[in-house]
Amino acid sequence: PSAAGATVARGLVVLVEESEDLRMSIRDMLMAQGHLVLEATSIHEAEALLASVPDIAYVLSDIHLSGARTGLDLVQITQLPLTLMTSLPVNDPLHQAAAQRGAFLHKPFSEDALRAALAKAEQTQDAAHE
Repeated sequence: PSAAGATVARGLVVLVEESEDLRMSIRDMLMAQGHLVLEATSIHEAEALLASVPDIAYVLSDIHLSGARTGLDLVQITQLPLTLMTSLPVNDPLHQAAAQRGAFLHKPFSEDALRAALAKAEQTQDAAHE
């Protein structure tokens, strides 16, 4: 399906983004698609949510966060569908590593691109469990 035609089941999304302005903008896009959103500003906060909140459907995380750990560390932490996002340049090693692991968004992105990336993360996760 095309990016505009991608469908994603509505669910609870953990949004990991340290920039308050970006977090609000992305949260609004997710909510417009019918998702409920829990916000975290670090991997530590995301881990706490993942460990304590049932029924999380997706994780959407920036790569570059404050602290030593990056959004890429979530790959080892959760089995949930994970989409990574960044505004890092394409030649940055973190950008390249995120792009290679599947569902990925380069900021800024549209609501359609967000929907398509969540669908890709879900499909990637389904394939990993078959």
